[in-house]
Amino acid sequence: MNRTLHDTNNAQRILKLTADTMLLVDKNGVCIDIDPHCDLWFLQDEILLGKNIFELLPEYTRERVVPVFQSVLEGKKSVSKNFKLVLKEDVYYFKCIMHPYDDMVLCQYRDITQRSNVKRQLEQANRTLREIQKVAQIGQWVYNTNENVFHYLGHTGVLCEETVRSISFEKYREYIVEEDWQTFINWKLRNLERFNTDSISYRVQVNGEIYYMRIQAYLREELPDGSLTIEGYIQNITDIQRRRNDINTLTHAINNAKESIFAARED
Repeated sequence: MNRTLHDTNNAQRILKLTADTMLLVDKNGVCIDIDPHCDLWFLQDEILLGKNIFELLPEYTRERVVPVFQSVLEGKKSVSKNFKLVLKEDVYYFKCIMHPYDDMVLCQYRDITQRSNVKRQLEQANRTLREIQKVAQIGQWVYNTNENVFHYLGHTGVLCEETVRSISFEKYREYIVEEDWQTFINWKLRNLERFNTDSISYRVQVNGEIYYMRIQAYLREELPDGSLTIEGYIQNITDIQRRRNDINTLTHAINNAKESIFAARED
């Protein structure tokens, strides 16, 4: 059998294809050797070889790298940390894996800029979504048929909080106004039968107050144990419904008024 990976003649070629950029740094921070495996301008021989890398780092990054470097020297244990690097108005993110190497430190530089940018964009999108949910009074829920329990969180202002809460189906039924119960159970049965994106509106009574809710599923998954997991949104539409009721009441009053209604200018 051809053991290509064990052939020392292939070591440099394999290293070039798979390895991170390597820097061997003495205890004072001077780069003794470097084996770059990327095209980043600041990770080249002419920039780092023989130079004190700590003096080249911007202050923000240096203050975070040096303590980790010292801990590797003193503790003789490998450490992996993520850092931010700002050079020439460009922002880079990298993972530095530091290994004790005799009385020096072997540093692996792994560029994670793209991954970090995607992560930050997702975090920003999530923050924006949470603000939208607060304004629109929207929450999220998950229901599993084996548990027969709703797990939910969000900003509906009715039972919901920002941390996950749980309520059994039987207990939730106690909050639903009796006249709307059949509508709710029919909606549940349709979602158990097949994926259904239809939404319904119903009323719940909590602490003596009546609230109008709208619920909709956006995911239905069959699990290996035969149970179903359904996920969806729930929204408090009480204000919307009350305005609609006020408009309907006003329209009814106008349509049934015996007197004529008109508008006139001051003159």
